[in-house]
Formats: sequence, C-alpha cells, structure tokens
Amino acid sequence: MNTPTPRVGVVGLGRFGAAIAERLAREGALAAVCDLDPARRARFGDVPAFADLLDLLAADAVQAVVLATPAATHAAMARAVLDADRDLWVEPPLALDAADAEALARRAAARRRVLMVDGGEGPALAALLRARDEGTLGALHLVEARRADFGPFHPDEPVHTALLPDLYALVRLMGEPPTRLRAVGASVVQAEAPDHVTVHLHFGGGARAVLTASRVAPTPERRLTALGADGMAVLEGDALTLFHHRVTWQDGLPRAEAGEAQPVATVDGLAAAVERFLAAVDAGETALPDAQEAATTLRLFAAIGRSLDADRGVSTQAPAEPAEPAEPPAAAPPAEPDAVFVHPTAVVDGPVELGPGTRVWHFSKLLGPLRIGARCSLGQNVVVERHVTIGDNVKIQNNVSVYSGVVLEDDVFCGPSMVFTNVGTPRSHYPRKGEYAITRVERGASIGANATVVCGHTLGRYCFVGAGAVVTKDVPPYALVFGNPARVRGWTCYCGLRLDLGVDAEGEEQATCGGCDRRYTRRGHAVRPADEGAA
Repeated sequence: MNTPTPRVGVVGLGRFGAAIAERLAREGALAAVCDLDPARRARFGDVPAFADLLDLLAADAVQAVVLATPAATHAAMARAVLDADRDLWVEPPLALDAADAEALARRAAARRRVLMVDGGEGPALAALLRARDEGTLGALHLVEARRADFGPFHPDEPVHTALLPDLYALVRLMGEPPTRLRAVGASVVQAEAPDHVTVHLHFGGGARAVLTASRVAPTPERRLTALGADGMAVLEGDALTLFHHRVTWQDGLPRAEAGEAQPVATVDGLAAAVERFLAAVDAGETALPDAQEAATTLRLFAAIGRSLDADRGVSTQAPAEPAEPAEPPAAAPPAEPDAVFVHPTAVVDGPVELGPGTRVWHFSKLLGPLRIGARCSLGQNVVVERHVTIGDNVKIQNNVSVYSGVVLEDDVFCGPSMVFTNVGTPRSHYPRKGEYAITRVERGASIGANATVVCGHTLGRYCFVGAGAVVTKDVPPYALVFGNPARVRGWTCYCGLRLDLGVDAEGEEQATCGGCDRRYTRRGHAVRPADEGAA
C-alpha cells in the first residue's frame, strides 16, 4: 500500500517560497499557502490561502510547514509552528541569534518534530565535500566566498546575513571553526550600517578564508572558491566545477600551468531539498543535524557582528594581515547551551549570580550583589553596577554602563555605546548617590547605538529607541522614537518591523505586520496586539 504524501503549507511566497510551493504542488503535497500579498496567494489557484500564520496552523490538513519569510521573523514564527505540533523546514538562517537557534532545536526535539534548515544549496556543497574527502583538492589553503548584488537595502537585516550559507559551508569544509577573525565594513548608502563587508578568517594549520558580502556591487555574484594543494573548486549555485591547475618550479621561480575544467554533475538543489523534507516528515526523522549546525554557524555570525561593531567609526580599509577580532571564536563559550561563560579579561567583584547560558565578554566589570538572568550576552567593556535587575535573554552590546536603579526586563536589547543616567541633576562636587531614579526598560524593548535614556522613565514593552535618540520622557509600548528629544515617529511590531500606523493623538486604526503577520490596533498613542495574547 502506498504511503500518503505529507501535506505541507508554505509561509512566504517570495522567490524561494514560491519555488518550493510549485514543487510541492507537482508532488501533490501542497496543502496551503500563506502570504500578506493577495496577488501572491492567488497564483496557486484553489489551494487554501491565508494571510495569517495562525490561520494556516489552524487548518487540520497542514501536517508540516515551510517557512520562507524575512530572516528577522524566523525565530518567532518557527516557535509558533513547533508549538502547533507541525514539522518544519526553514529557509536559512534558522534565526539571527545562536541562542534562539539552540532553543528551537531543543523545542523540536522535545516535541519530536522534524526541523530542517535548507536553502537548496545542499547537493553542490555535498559534491564539494566529497571532492575534499576523496583527496581531489588536497589540503585546503584558501577559501574565498562572495555574495554581491545591487540592493536590496534591508534596514533591519545586516548585509553579512547574506554570508550565512557560506559560513555554514566553510565550517563544514574546514572541519573546524576559525581560530580568529576580523570583519571590516564600508557604509556607502546607509550611514548607520555597513552595506559592504569583508571578513578575514584564520584556521588551524595556516588555512585562511575571505568572505565578502555587498549590496553595492554593479552585478550579482554568488560564488565560493576553494584552493587546495592539489586542485581548485568553484561552487556557483547548483553548479560545481573542479580545476586541475598546478604550479611547477623552474629555476627557482613558480610557474602557473592551467589544467582542464571538470564540471561535476549535481542534482537540482530545490528538488533534492523537497524530497529530503518529505522523506523526513514521512519517516518521522527528528534527529536531523540541521538545527545544531545552524546554531554553530550563528555563533560565528555573531562574532562577525561584534567585530564590525568594533570596526565602526574606524577606517574600513582592511589591514594586510587580519587583526585579532573583538571576540575571537577561539574564546567562544562551551557548546552546552546552559553553560555560563565569563571571559578571562572580565572582572567580577562581589557576589554575582549568572543565569544558565549567560556570556560575559572582554574587559567587562560586574559589581555585586547582582543577579543577571539566563541566556544574556554582555559585550566588551560593559559595566553593571550593584543592585541592577537584568532579566532573561538580555543583549547588552559594547561600551554600555548599566547603573544602579536600572531595571532591564526579559528580551531587552541595548545597542553599542548607549547611555543610561541615574540622577537628573549630576554635579561632581555634590554627590547624589542616595537619589538614584528608577529607569525601567520593559520586555522586548530595543535601544539603538549611542542613544541616551534620561533616568526616571519607563520604556514600554517592545518599543524601539532609534540610534542617537535622547529619551526624556516615558516611551509607550510598541512606539518607535528617535530624535533629540525623542518623539513618537511610528510603531514597531513584536518582531521589530515597522507597522503601518499613524502617530496622531486621536486616531483609531488597525495594521498587520508585514513580517510576522501579527495584528495591532491603535487608539491615539496606545498600541496593542489585536489579540493581546499574541505577543
């Protein structure tokens, strides 16, 4: 008797999602589609179509889900899919944070659900790995990867996100993470963030890698080149070509001798990925390595981000020899997700309690008594004073001081060099240590780089304070504020994307997030989820 084909729903009908949906339809496996754009939904005829992920998950016919939405939405939407007891395939990256990826891996394992992460590049990469294992390339000396195009300019997605597939391939090729790295960026279009990035990586044994991502290139390019002692390989999309060039020596001088180019047959990447997913769902193959490999890649991705933060404001010209990174992967915390990591250069003074999975990086200082929650990350030169309250999953970037009187609830993000104050009228000659005002940053709020938060105010849940803003009064939940003084300029979703809502004091309206499909209502300067339990 034939086994019924698993029925799959596809969320996000951009280029990747639409291609997957079409292949699933040909296999008789497409159960439903989901996208905010009615025109995209209409492409699939009579297939049930939804604008909201939760509506798709409520459909009994959907056994599994393909998630092909913007990268910033993956962690939250993947949690929703797994919590609905559906098998899941996520277009890379699984998340933008290694802790989120590890949590999703644990969630899938606990619920005995398939969690696959695949961008359709698997067959060509597998062929390259076979060439390495068979000795065709010899010892690898250099890997160069480039992802370039003219745009699109994503304000909420760093340009080096494009390198995630190459980081994944690089670690698998080398068989180990790099011992150190250095990332440099150039800001051509967007002053607040690089739109061209180059990353230099060093591996054990002297091997090197250079990765480049650009949104300001004149022509599109997607290529990975591996140079070994005995051969070279070029990986472009689903195509792999081996080159048998060699170097000979004559009179003490090296001489290049071009050899033949040998195309390597590979199968269609997306077709292979669809086949792999359907087979895993059918067999209940929940032990796929994808999620853990994605988490390892994301830890390297995070190290690149920290190196770029350190580079910001400095010359973007890369040195001839890559320098030590801000936080080299060699000093990375243990692989166990609940292990606490304190860098050897950090100072812990007094009783300090660190929650499971919390990381404290270079030259930071913690003054007890103090408790910091689980899965927090404190970057370089962070100072946390006595009696500060810090919840779970708080990210404090480089050069931030958190003074007594500050309360950071769960999931708060503090950008590089942002400033908290603790008294309203500071004087060097007139101490006011007994007059510290309470500043509360509620759950999920984000504070941009170089912003200043004047003490005694509350930043509402999931609000977004723009870079360089000066906050002089309370910030409403979900508000986007920037300027000096900071004013409400818009509204942001739980996932961080901007909502299409006005800022007039009397208006009433509704909006749906273009990234994660959450719905909101606004009455004046009060915004809340249409279903309060949704966020």
